[in-house]
Amino acid sequence: MALRAVQPLFFATPLELGGLGLDPLRIGNILAIYGVANDLFRVFFFASLHDRFGSKIIYSTAVATTIPIIVTFPILNAMARVQGLSVAVWSIVGLQMALLVIFQLTFSSVFIYIAAASPNRASLGATNGIAQLGVSIMRAIGPASTASMFSLSIKKPQHAWMVYYFLIAQACMCIGASLLLPRQLWKNQ
Repeated sequence: MALRAVQPLFFATPLELGGLGLDPLRIGNILAIYGVANDLFRVFFFASLHDRFGSKIIYSTAVATTIPIIVTFPILNAMARVQGLSVAVWSIVGLQMALLVIFQLTFSSVFIYIAAASPNRASLGATNGIAQLGVSIMRAIGPASTASMFSLSIKKPQHAWMVYYFLIAQACMCIGASLLLPRQLWKNQ
């Protein structure tokens, strides 16, 4: 959620302030293409990937993509400052979008874990409700804190990359937490 909040800000922020300086039309096109690619990838590939690798490997791998996604932000800005909006810059934007599509598999995987966490069928609704409450709280805190950190990074030159350090720290915590998830969700009986 935090990554998705920073990305449009980064795209719209002027080059000299650490972004790409894209116009709203380009940003909208990028996000629209990403949305379609994300949905198509999940519809056509998630089930077979899940059957082959399981929830834990998919979740852990998808969470691990956050580090390269975050690293692409300063790389994109540095390249765009030197080359302008070159083919290489657009290729890295495409790579970032592809990694975000993989990252979105976390949401599909986590709902499988949530369903498996329910102690019985009668508690499934309550389990989902509690999980959704946690998600709602994080959807309020994550984007707001990250957007604030992004603006602090722009405002004070000595804090130029602070938002990326903040995001990487969050990503490392998520990666660590993903390693604690059980490999087997339920036993076949």
